[in-house]
Amino acid sequence: MSQEPEAVPEIQADPQVIADLESEAGSLDDDGSDRNRENLPNVQHHFTLMLMDDNLFYAPVPVEKGDLKVLDVGTGTGVWAIDLADEFPAFEVIGTDISPVQPSWVPPNCRFQIDDAQQEWTFKNDWFDVIHARNLHGGIDDWQRFYDQAYTHLKPGGWFESMEFDVQAASENPEIESDPNHIFKRWAKVAWDAGDAMGRTFRQAQNKGPDEEIMMLKCMRQAGFVDIVHKRWKVPIGGWAKDGWLKSIGQYAGLFMDQSLEGWVLMPVGEMLGWTNEEMLLLVMEMRQALRSSKTLPCFNYHMVYGRKPETPASAPPEAPSPAPAQAGPPPAAGPAHAPASSASPALGDSPSAT
Repeated sequence: MSQEPEAVPEIQADPQVIADLESEAGSLDDDGSDRNRENLPNVQHHFTLMLMDDNLFYAPVPVEKGDLKVLDVGTGTGVWAIDLADEFPAFEVIGTDISPVQPSWVPPNCRFQIDDAQQEWTFKNDWFDVIHARNLHGGIDDWQRFYDQAYTHLKPGGWFESMEFDVQAASENPEIESDPNHIFKRWAKVAWDAGDAMGRTFRQAQNKGPDEEIMMLKCMRQAGFVDIVHKRWKVPIGGWAKDGWLKSIGQYAGLFMDQSLEGWVLMPVGEMLGWTNEEMLLLVMEMRQALRSSKTLPCFNYHMVYGRKPETPASAPPEAPSPAPAQAGPPPAAGPAHAPASSASPALGDSPSAT
């Protein structure tokens, strides 16, 4: 069994931001319903790109080959696929989603099609060089089957990269982190219960302790991938971090989380758990209050796993050793998009582990 990444260093808080939060007079029931939430996937893409030091993927993809076929599953607004097609004009990039929300003006080497990732995929087996999936929580009813299909449709030697965050928010305040009844833990339990009730788990990135792998890593291994790498970032929520780079990431992450709260509960909690509208709004208000509180110092764990489909079943290389945990701090200059995670710049105290 692989080792879970070690605990990441604490994020230092900015005293001025804490003071500003304490004097803030905004209404906690301002859910931003009159604002345009359509750009939230792009906001999430932006802070994720910052985390990854402007790399669109971490898997060591041989970009020098040029004409690679890439599939982005659950592409959403298509922002990742479009950015990739712009950066690598020789790539053929396909984005799939069940909703036609992608723009019509895209690079000539990028296209989108309506597809349900839970059904049998419509592509040829052994077809893609890279398959990418990100933030599909609540959209997949069988994660093992999903990873199996990715394996099937990759060429031998191709790479699959998957990224999801733990729905249980964390805190840099030890008193809050150890409180079993804090809203962060109650919110996560509600999300897990609702997901279980509708058959679409939110547990794929759940941290269960140092001796147990997250579901994403288990599915990757069970599907047959080799050279598997697991990375974890601790992402601040809001602009409370002292470091300027972390503060900027946290501001985008805070906007995304704050404006996403209603979407997390209205359908799954209301329909699957039978909560009243008043009960759901009270839950959202309590969660929003905690995320905005100067004492909470909120953050969340963002997980990435990637692995390679072996050339042949008999040619799978030995597993790579686990590298030492990276130290917290701002990243060095950006590296190439195909840099392996074990050599990538540290981000928010990310702790990679190869398995």
